[in-house]
Amino acid sequence: MNRFFYIIIIFLLFLSSCSLKEKEVAILTPQNTLNSQAGVASYINGCYNIFTTGSCFKTGYQPFFLRGDEIYAPSSYGNFSSKADNPQSSQTGSFWGSMYSVIQNANYLIANIQPMKLDSAYKARTVGECYFLRAFCYYYLVRIFGDVPLKLQPTTDGKLVNFPRVSADTIYRQIFNDLSLANATLLPYSKQPFAEFGHATKGAAQAILSSAYLTYGNRLDLLGNTASAKIYYQLAENFADSVINSGQYNLIPNYSNLWDVAQEKNAYKEVIFGIHFMRDAQGSSAGVGSEYADMFMPGNMPNVAGYNVLVNIYNTNGTKKDTSNLPQTGQGYFLVQPWFVKTYTSGDYTNDYRGDCSFLSSWGYQTNQGDSIHVFTYPQSIPTQTSTYWVSSNANTYLQKYVDPYAFDAPNNENDLFIIRLAEVYMIKAEAENEINGPTGVAYSAFNMLRARARNANGVLRTTPANLQTGLTQAQFRMKINDERALELVGEGHRWFDLIRQKSPNGTTMLEYQLSTVIPSFTQGMPVWNGKTKTWGGGLTYLPGVPSFLQRFLLLPIPFNETSTNPAITYQNPGY
Repeated sequence: MNRFFYIIIIFLLFLSSCSLKEKEVAILTPQNTLNSQAGVASYINGCYNIFTTGSCFKTGYQPFFLRGDEIYAPSSYGNFSSKADNPQSSQTGSFWGSMYSVIQNANYLIANIQPMKLDSAYKARTVGECYFLRAFCYYYLVRIFGDVPLKLQPTTDGKLVNFPRVSADTIYRQIFNDLSLANATLLPYSKQPFAEFGHATKGAAQAILSSAYLTYGNRLDLLGNTASAKIYYQLAENFADSVINSGQYNLIPNYSNLWDVAQEKNAYKEVIFGIHFMRDAQGSSAGVGSEYADMFMPGNMPNVAGYNVLVNIYNTNGTKKDTSNLPQTGQGYFLVQPWFVKTYTSGDYTNDYRGDCSFLSSWGYQTNQGDSIHVFTYPQSIPTQTSTYWVSSNANTYLQKYVDPYAFDAPNNENDLFIIRLAEVYMIKAEAENEINGPTGVAYSAFNMLRARARNANGVLRTTPANLQTGLTQAQFRMKINDERALELVGEGHRWFDLIRQKSPNGTTMLEYQLSTVIPSFTQGMPVWNGKTKTWGGGLTYLPGVPSFLQRFLLLPIPFNETSTNPAITYQNPGY
């Protein structure tokens, strides 16, 4: 990296903490730094780098994992876990700022690139990449905050402008337009230069466009405009087909390989777009690594993340036997709801390999004195007591999609955040087809692509989950899609977005249905281990993570640091 690149990164990080009206890139002009292809490439890299900062997908995105119903955090994230967000939340504000920083910088390059003496083909796809970045950011903003300011021109020195919120419908129209422009010029994955790995491709534009059309169709459906919704469902299916039929992507045959950090580059045969993190040997929270392994993996399982802990081992009489130093553990801040584990390891999902790969409930380690310790938690039963074992009293089930045994430190793991995979595109096709025509053979076929892969347990074929064939109503198949997405994409940041866009059997959002109808049907409280019967009893719900439904759960508040400095924003989201 050259000195110019570092200047850009420092400046972009500064922008992420500013109000919308304060975002400027006046120091970057075609006359000085953006006068070569190398300079433009560094500038684009700087835009992507914002996604990996603490204010964005590194840690700023963490509260959105907790907005759904499957992930909870019982400790320092309690307010987020109980969905008690407020406009002064620093993480919500920083994510907002990061998105608008990328939008500002994309706008600047779109407005200034034409006079630059660059290769015409490179210039065209660079503009397409800026359109993608702008649309990508607005797609997150509109789903998280609803009506937001729409900014299509760069704010430059001396022209500080306050922007009002515009309707979500207007934002979606801009997203569709920008992604269509990006689709026209971006390269397919197979032709992407090696140096641009992790950047947007034609497939990424088409996949996000397919997702956005589906989401907007859902929006219209929930508002009762079913006829118009079908137009967007058809567009969603069309662009899903474009990705599927492009020949650029395929489902990784072994689901577990998607989560093997040593094979992460190969995962991009299925991953269409992701946030690309790298281990940072400098070892700081400002590094370019991710924190997901640290967030999700337990604190007494070695060689899974970048944290180091001391674990006390006790004899049966209560005296301390050993204090073992466990290297490279996680901290286990985020956990999986017991009801979710129960639901997606039983019924249709009994013996589903995705559950094996996603849920962690037993592991072992060696003490300093050489003893083997086996840890068990819900829903694992203890098969034998031939060695020392410990049953977790808090019954935590962990998510094991993010594991990095080679991390340098806790905030710098290698694990990427997969934004959209081919598996999701198949589900988009199935869902859109169902909303247009009901559960046709086309819809079943797309749906069953995931089931077929799920039966491949590391090369050993299983009989479950079985394919769906016939006999479901449109509403029943919609619920099957919701379930399939829940397990397939657990822990990838999709659940809340699915719950607030999909229509439930009651005609409400799926989030209201889950919090008001489904989850209350489970026994309240956490599972409890019975040492005599060697079984789990008690409840299946961490209650603070699934409070009674409130309308404000459908959107986050506009951040205080925006409303306090931008008088053009005249209203807050409901309930805040």
